[in-house]
Amino acid sequence: MILGIDLGTTNSVAAIFRNGRVEMLVDRNGSCITPSYVYFPRSGNPPYICGFVAKDRVFMCPKEVAHSVNRLIGAKYSDPIVNTMQKTVAYSIVDDGKNRPMVAFQQNGEEKRLYPEQISAYILEYLKRLAQSFTGFDIKDVVITVPAGYNQIQRQIVRDAAAIAGLNAIDVIPSPVAAAYAYANVMNIGNATVKDEKIVLIYDLGGGTFDVTVMKINGMEFTEVAL
Repeated sequence: MILGIDLGTTNSVAAIFRNGRVEMLVDRNGSCITPSYVYFPRSGNPPYICGFVAKDRVFMCPKEVAHSVNRLIGAKYSDPIVNTMQKTVAYSIVDDGKNRPMVAFQQNGEEKRLYPEQISAYILEYLKRLAQSFTGFDIKDVVITVPAGYNQIQRQIVRDAAAIAGLNAIDVIPSPVAAAYAYANVMNIGNATVKDEKIVLIYDLGGGTFDVTVMKINGMEFTEVAL
């Protein structure tokens, strides 16, 4: 059984394919959405909390809640996105000394620092535990979808985050490509025997960004034409 995770900048979701259909994973409150927020309590007990509880802490202790860290994955500390985020988020973003951004927070009276992929790993680990609770199985393999603009380096970093979370990333693909796969499957145009070329326009109405991608589908070949 393979777990599918959309590691979103604002929210993340997970699903499995079982009994011939896709089943969205839901938490104990019946929600299939997990806010991509991680809260680091100053007491260190527990070390971190993910999801809605973390998001609810933003107004009470904003410096202890990391969010939107997808934007920092693969970035250099000197990149404009880091400067922009330093003006729009309450938590601290610092230089690791090698021009890589880290999230800094206080816990047990000490400053702790984490790379963006380590924080993303907490979200992936949370979703893995949710999947195990939902299915009753220990799931290790995962396919992860990421924002459309991610390059190969960023996708490799997401693979590293999956490994930290105890998951084996079978593939890391852009969200629009995943949408193209789903569209081709529903319309039966991804069948190897179907030769008609299709051009599809995909809208990704994300919580933090709005991406538009043009994909070409020719049999089992999927090509990103424009982003």
